[in-house]
Amino acid sequence: SDSKPKAGNNYELKVIVDSYPAVTAQTNIPYRTCIDTATVLKSTRYDANAGEWWHTFEVQLTDVPNEKNWYQLDFNISHSTNRLINNETCSFLPNIIDSTVFQNTYKLTSSDPIIVSEGTVEAHEKTLVFSDSQFEGDTHVFQAEISFFENIYGWNLSTFVLSRNLSEEAYHYVKSIATHKYEQGTLKELDWFAPNGVGFNIESSPVSLYSNIVGGVGIFAGYNLSVKEVHILNPSK
Repeated sequence: SDSKPKAGNNYELKVIVDSYPAVTAQTNIPYRTCIDTATVLKSTRYDANAGEWWHTFEVQLTDVPNEKNWYQLDFNISHSTNRLINNETCSFLPNIIDSTVFQNTYKLTSSDPIIVSEGTVEAHEKTLVFSDSQFEGDTHVFQAEISFFENIYGWNLSTFVLSRNLSEEAYHYVKSIATHKYEQGTLKELDWFAPNGVGFNIESSPVSLYSNIVGGVGIFAGYNLSVKEVHILNPSK
């Protein structure tokens, strides 16, 4: 089909197979909330034990009032030196696919009260997921500390923030899958040194993964993406 999902619309998935009950799910495509500003202060903290610098990122979002919203923030670096985004629409150019252009190899933490209240900072080592319950209709500057592998990538490449407006189903799923991976041990810091960066904790607690499939198991969800190039406030450091 040539039809594409549109922001603000609700969608239903229905699968019917002979001799089996119908499988259904519902979701929506949220409207896009463009990032107001995105900045970074380089080298704000040094971890002597790990021998690495941490950098402070600040991302300002203005929430749309009188509606529930759910967000996800990713902090990525680009391998491309070409122009990637349309600043007027805060979106990628038509020929850009974020998963092939960007690399998000880093460690991330945040003491932002809104992020901390979600209870997933430790589990979400490479992404931040939150609702607008504490800043509904307001503007908030989210702060995060990130340690890039600078010896591999350096600061000569472009750094971007990707903000996703999530459907409620996507929000619950992303939170549950991150918690599941963390409990397995695959996101714990110790496992950065395991083969391929992956480990497994046989004593991990079971985590129920979110599913919105009626009559089955899985996820049917939507999101809308905005992107902003990060402005480095102290590039000489």
